[in-house]
Formats: sequence, structure tokens, C-alpha cells
Amino acid sequence: MAAKAGLSRASFRDVVGQTPNDYLTGWRVTVAQERLRAGDSVGRTGNALGYSSAAAFSRTFAQRPGQSPRQWATEAAR
Repeated sequence: MAAKAGLSRASFRDVVGQTPNDYLTGWRVTVAQERLRAGDSVGRTGNALGYSSAAAFSRTFAQRPGQSPRQWATEAAR
């Protein structure tokens, strides 16, 4: 991603404030939250965002908001 932006990884971090991987993970979680809020399933959401399995998606998602995608979706629906 940094190379596509014409930056080194260090320059990307200096400009954006995050590593390319952290930036991409944050973007994926934001998109996932939109899809889950709209009623998409955890499995379909993870697959659409390029994760190899629902478990891999759930592990990554839970690191950001501190909840599993299912827990987050349940609370967001309230």
C-alpha cells in the first residue's frame, strides 16, 4: 500500500500516522461495521473484505472495537 502511494513504509507512517497494515485493518473494520449495521452476516462480511474465514475476520475485528462482530452488531442494532 505504501508503494502504491509512492511512499516508503516509514514515510507512510509519518504522513498517515499508522503503519500501512494498521491503516488497512482500520479501514476494513469500518467497512465491516457498515455492512454489519446493514444486516449482512459475519461470514459474508469477512468474505467480502478478503478474509480467508469467518474466524480470521472475527479475530481481527475484535482487536479494534474490543467485541466480536456478532456482539458489535447486536449492540449497534439497539
